[in-house]
Amino acid sequence: MQYAPVSVILSAFALALLSSCSTSMQVSSLNTVTPFYVQGNPVLVSKKKNEVSVRLLSERIANDPAMLPEVLVVFVNSSGAVIDFSTENITAKTGGKAVRVYTYETLRKHIETRAAMLALAGALNGASQSIAASVPQTSYSTGTVSAYGSGGYASGTYTARTTTYNPAATAAAISTINANTSNNIRNIAASRDAALSDTSSMLRRNTVMPGNAAGGVVKLYAQDLRPGKTLILTITVSGESHDFYFDIGKPASKATVSAQP
Repeated sequence: MQYAPVSVILSAFALALLSSCSTSMQVSSLNTVTPFYVQGNPVLVSKKKNEVSVRLLSERIANDPAMLPEVLVVFVNSSGAVIDFSTENITAKTGGKAVRVYTYETLRKHIETRAAMLALAGALNGASQSIAASVPQTSYSTGTVSAYGSGGYASGTYTARTTTYNPAATAAAISTINANTSNNIRNIAASRDAALSDTSSMLRRNTVMPGNAAGGVVKLYAQDLRPGKTLILTITVSGESHDFYFDIGKPASKATVSAQP
């Protein structure tokens, strides 16, 4: 039985973490209000006893910290009571199934865990390449021999194995592998830091006084969305629900990995 090289397996593992199908998220015609636009982004406003507005921040989404489905939600407390407002007031569903809402804490943990796994995969891949580069190269050759003597004529075949090792070439190869590995890990760390910085605008708990407003960015679990279905985003405050509708498109082609055994 033959197995794929460790480097191929690790590369496939890293790609599985990185790759995701992108799709679209757009304001649905099911909304009873007509959106207006801010910097090209559609905004929906629901006015009841209180007012809630939702601004779609990106129409291209994927299961990647930089491309998660996200909306800016703003709540205006028009009541006479003090109201707490956070992601606990927000639910979502698509195709009849619940869509999870990221909290600030859970998304930061997800970003850090994902980066750690990518860095581990990169380090192990670099180590496997270094080990492979350090192994002496072995070659085989075959041939035939014949001889004639007092006993008559004889012939046969032989197989020879030759092992070569070039310390200078090996050192150069390992140096390049180490440099590439270090660069990849630095890039992973930079992407992690950028994603963590982006969470600063996320909605967290706010105590909203009468006549005041509060809001923040709300991010959803992209893997919970059902392509071709309508996403219903519901903001419920003091028993009053505000529903917003978004159409989820069909995913683009998915990246694949193939390995020769």
